[in-house]
Amino acid sequence: MDRTADLRILQEYTAEGTRRILQLTHLRNQDKPLTIFFEMVGDHQAPIPRVLDGFVFAIIFYAMQLGQDIRVHGTMTGDALRNLNEFQEAWVLWRPQRYRKIQIIPDEITERLNPQPR
Repeated sequence: MDRTADLRILQEYTAEGTRRILQLTHLRNQDKPLTIFFEMVGDHQAPIPRVLDGFVFAIIFYAMQLGQDIRVHGTMTGDALRNLNEFQEAWVLWRPQRYRKIQIIPDEITERLNPQPR
C-alpha cells in the first residue's frame, strides 16, 4: 500500500508582501515534493491561515488523479470535508478512468470559525 501524501503550508514575509507555500510530499512516483506558491503582494501582515480548506481544494484533482490519500497538517472545517466528499463522488462517477476517491485526513476538524480581527 502506498504511503499517504503530506500537505503542509508554510508562510513567509517578503519585501513584496506575504508568500504562502503549499508543499505536498511523499507523492507516488515522485522524487521531489510538489510546491505551489501563493503571493499576496502588498499584504505584509497576513495572518497564518486558521484552516487549510482552500489549499486542499487547490490540489484535489491532482490527488484524485494519483489516487493517493492526503494527510493535512493543520485544521480543516467539517463543511469543507463534507463538500470534498460529495465533489469526489461526482467526479469519480463522471470520469472513473481518470479520478479515484481519496481520503483527506486533517490533524484537526472544526465546525465553526469565529471571525478573526485583523
